[in-house]
Amino acid sequence: MAEQGATYFREVFPVRRWIRRHYTKIPGRRTANCKHCPDLVPIRPSIMLHDHLVKAHSNELTEDEKKDKLTYWVWDHFTIKDTQYATCNICGSELKSTIRNLHQHLKFVHGILPPCTDDMDNVRRNTANCNHCPKQIAIQPMIFLFNHLVQEHSNELTEGEKEDKLLHWLWDYFTLQDTRYARCNICGKNLKCNRIDYLRRHLKHMHG
Repeated sequence: MAEQGATYFREVFPVRRWIRRHYTKIPGRRTANCKHCPDLVPIRPSIMLHDHLVKAHSNELTEDEKKDKLTYWVWDHFTIKDTQYATCNICGSELKSTIRNLHQHLKFVHGILPPCTDDMDNVRRNTANCNHCPKQIAIQPMIFLFNHLVQEHSNELTEGEKEDKLLHWLWDYFTLQDTRYARCNICGKNLKCNRIDYLRRHLKHMHG
């Protein structure tokens, strides 16, 4: 478990998007390259990344960014309400503003996980980069991917796609007939579809 934790913190650069924009993470190290000077800046605690920008490159920041001390990545998705509560920018829920609480809300309600810096990080952590925004979305369960597109990028979907809950890739090859059967789009055979394995085996053994 300790090893997993070490890997997690080595691979993740969990700060606000506007802060990440000014740095390049160094893989396997707890430092980041500043894009405006040769300095290497520790990423723990994350306030050091903010302090470096304010002290050395304040001309690169907006007035709001100079004052914003909420550096952890979850604050891209929440607005602070008072000393105890924050509002989710996605669904409007009000939650106690402990980092753990906000993190769990994003993970279990919206499928949003800490930011990664490359595709291999995503593979190891079962996440996908959205092609329409900077978010990483959990790929299990797949409904998280669907919900993200419908809720935040519905203009990129057809009306049929917005209603289609058959998310597994196998449904590119089958048409649902009723609650029990699906028809193969290649050979026209009807198969029971109460288990996805039946459809997978049909494609493998009959259509290679």
